Amino acid sequence: MLAVNNITDTTVDVEFTDTNATAATSYEVLVQPAGDPAPDATTTGIQQTASASPYNWTGLTAFTNYDVYVRTDCMGAAGFSVWSGPISFQTACAVFTAPYFDNFEAFTASTNFVEENCWSADSDGAYDWNVDNNGSTPSTGTGPLGAFSGSQSFLYRSIFYRCRGAFSFPYY
Repeated sequence: MLAVNNITDTTVDVEFTDTNATAATSYEVLVQPAGDPAPDATTTGIQQTASASPYNWTGLTAFTNYDVYVRTDCMGAAGFSVWSGPISFQTACAVFTAPYFDNFEAFTASTNFVEENCWSADSDGAYDWNVDNNGSTPSTGTGPLGAFSGSQSFLYRSIFYRCRGAFSFPYY
């Protein structure tokens, strides 16, 4: 069994169960960016040695996808077992201190807001949160014309009022 628990923005507990007839006393744990090639028998230099489960891996980057692998150190000439895994996880968002400012330059421009950079939005129809760089909105003749700072990306929500027409309230 291989699992991850207690995920924070910079740490994760890697839990594993030794199913060998004689329990090992040393293991290698590898946490790497998701999508990197799977480790093999020649992988060296990036894993950490653990003597027990769970193993607390530190130094991760917030809001990042990772894959976890574990192998047993069979001691002596027997070498190592094959790698078990991967188990995938995403680190939590980092805590921020108020006031918080974001110019949205690192976001993908889209009228269908994508969860990224620790922001999320619940869709409730045509008038949702958008990241834009050209002033378009789902409603005609509305929308911000430019960004407050940066190279023109901004976050806004277009709102439609039946009695008064369409309005767009930019958030910088």
